[in-house]
Amino acid sequence: MNNNKTAHLFTSWLLASFIFLAILVSAIAPAFAAPSQDMMVVDNGEMLSDQEEQEISEMLYSINRQTGIEYLVYTIKSLNGEDIETCANRLFRTAGLGDKEKDNGLLLLISYDDRKFRLEVGYGLEGDIPDTQAANIINTMTPYFKEGNYGDGVKAAVKQTAVVLNSSGEYTISEDWTAQAAANNETNQTVLYIKLWFLLILIFSLLGYAFWLNWPETKENFYNLWKAGKFKPFKEKKRQEILAKEAKEAEELEKERERQEEEERKRIEREQRRAEREARRRKESQKSETHSSNTDSKPFEQKEKEPDAAPIIGGAALTYTMLHQQNQSTDDDDYSSAGSSFGGSWGGGSSGGGGATGGW
Repeated sequence: MNNNKTAHLFTSWLLASFIFLAILVSAIAPAFAAPSQDMMVVDNGEMLSDQEEQEISEMLYSINRQTGIEYLVYTIKSLNGEDIETCANRLFRTAGLGDKEKDNGLLLLISYDDRKFRLEVGYGLEGDIPDTQAANIINTMTPYFKEGNYGDGVKAAVKQTAVVLNSSGEYTISEDWTAQAAANNETNQTVLYIKLWFLLILIFSLLGYAFWLNWPETKENFYNLWKAGKFKPFKEKKRQEILAKEAKEAEELEKERERQEEEERKRIEREQRRAEREARRRKESQKSETHSSNTDSKPFEQKEKEPDAAPIIGGAALTYTMLHQQNQSTDDDDYSSAGSSFGGSWGGGSSGGGGATGGW
């Protein structure tokens, strides 16, 4: 009975895995079947600048996104004696250009040393680009190549290819290469995302169905494993992780508590030192005020003991005034000459106000 359950479980999971892989291949492979933009130009002949190569790649990729045509520009240094038609046909087949059924590939081969180029057209496009039109396409490059302007020459050929394809009535190619390539990229990405979401939904649906289909056996197996102690190592490991995490958190909390206590202790010490300084300051201030009051009281006592000298000074001043009036008429000439000499030393004499103003 157990063998039948195991076989049934194995078969259902194998079927789900097979369906999953089949859907994955069918959904992803078409999204990447088309060539990418960096595959559109191979400049082995070193004839193009990086900017020119980027612009030509955008043009070719835009044509591919709009028509499905795989257009490759391939430059080489030399044919090494090989015929260019043979070389182009070989490269066309080696690169696998075009859809297998439509055979809609294009190859523009350019040999730098041999000064030759060829447009190889797939069988599926011979009706749209006959030999005469192919000749017109490559002939547009000639005047540019004579001047050594290879990048513009290749771009002219690509534009002429779009014109020829549009004139066939089978295609409508927009020459807004950058915008069209960006729009096609966005569309392709959207389609790819839709496919991937659909694929994921289908995968989870299949896995859920397989799990539900085998739920009784799966539940019994898990129960048996748990009963046999198979999950104990995982449980013990989880418990140790939890304990280690809790110990680390407790250690961090203890460090934080110690830090806060240290900050509080330092704050209290600062407050105590501030209070002590304030007490000393008040004590010194009181001493200074007491000393000042004692010093001011002594001169006051001395002033009370000293006699009043005002009458004496007033009498002296009166005596001086009387003597001065008596001698004024006698010394008038001497006083005038002395005043003239004194005023002259300030440069103003009787007009002494001018000197003061000027000096200011």
